[in-house]
Amino acid sequence: MKIAIWGFGVYGKRMYHSITQFSTEPVEITCIYDRRYSLSNQANTDLTMNIRNPEQIPEDYKNGLFDQIMLCINNRKEQRSQSDYLCSLNIPEYHIGKIEDFYPLSVFEETEKPFEITQDHYEFHVLKNMSGALPNYSDNERMYIFDREGRVVNDFWDAYELEYEKELVLDFPFHLNSDKPERIELKGQYCVLAKIRSNNYWHFTYENMDCVWLLEEAGYTGKYIIGNMDHCREVMIIAGIQPERIIQIKELQNNVIYSFEELFVVKLIDNSEYHASFVLKRMADHIKSTLPKDPSLPKRLYVKRIGIRKLLNADRVMSDYDMTEIIPENYSVKEQMTLFYNADIVFSVHGANSTNCLYMRENTIFIEAFSTRWENSCNLYTLDKNKVHYFPVTSMELFKINPDGILRDYTIPPTLMYMTMRTVFALYKTLRNQL
Repeated sequence: MKIAIWGFGVYGKRMYHSITQFSTEPVEITCIYDRRYSLSNQANTDLTMNIRNPEQIPEDYKNGLFDQIMLCINNRKEQRSQSDYLCSLNIPEYHIGKIEDFYPLSVFEETEKPFEITQDHYEFHVLKNMSGALPNYSDNERMYIFDREGRVVNDFWDAYELEYEKELVLDFPFHLNSDKPERIELKGQYCVLAKIRSNNYWHFTYENMDCVWLLEEAGYTGKYIIGNMDHCREVMIIAGIQPERIIQIKELQNNVIYSFEELFVVKLIDNSEYHASFVLKRMADHIKSTLPKDPSLPKRLYVKRIGIRKLLNADRVMSDYDMTEIIPENYSVKEQMTLFYNADIVFSVHGANSTNCLYMRENTIFIEAFSTRWENSCNLYTLDKNKVHYFPVTSMELFKINPDGILRDYTIPPTLMYMTMRTVFALYKTLRNQL
């Protein structure tokens, strides 16, 4: 089969190397397209073919120069646009992987467990004869986990809707049952946390740290493979995991197979966040026991957001109530935890920084503003277990909607804000009188 590649940056070059060096199927790359084709031809003098203008794709396909085309474009919005364009021309896309390659944890070979994890609503597996490989697209958080037959563990990818995210799921770096790529043996015990959304502090905590804490409580002494974001590494070190046990994805290589001696997997069943809150509370209690009590830190925090979903009209209301404004990006994770731990009242615009409500003390107050797109319930459960009083303030006036339909910046009517703050401070006064 004749294959074309569209996009010849880092991603495209890695895929070109994978297909030409490690393919186990009779495929041939016959065309390469890139919008910077002129500059690319000057830079890639070792290629045996010229890089072509993408405008030639319809005519080249019609003339039989290729049978299928692989999109190697990192920008997801642009990638989907190009995919829709190919679909409109009835040009088939090429993916190395197939839906049938994905299997549940239950089908993989297990080895004897050195300990048990008996937490309700969790599964615990120790797998043997398993391997891992990085995607070829630029990524900071994912890894394919598979066995000798090339069967992929679905649990590392089941958060994605296949048709919508197929470029993330089916674009394997190479056929995973191939012995052609270099193989590196990883002796000892490993747990791979490089799966989904570790680029977000909130998601990394609520989708990984419960599993980490169950392993640590059980006596696990092996290593963790995590995403590249600094907060991933920092929160694990704060939880007491030694730096030498933490491997970030950037320390691994593309187009290499990593063979695990033992692979530890802890999985929350049925995505029941309520049951995760019991585990996260134990982790948070441990971390809180290490945080300093500092009377000089502000007791009333207004935690602003500088990315998307900013609350635009809260500054005046917050200043009227003597709230100290902080921007989380200006602080390390431990500094954020310490600020939340020492505060009596926190007003947080919904986002990753709301993760720090895990580290608030009992009988303190957490106010969270969020847009109407807010859907997550983990904060509710963990706040309840930590006995923190919770006040949600829901957006009633959208400020701006981006072209994709995802809510961005928003406002809340000042009257609602003032009513919320009056209620909060009435409760605060009562709590102080009780202490």
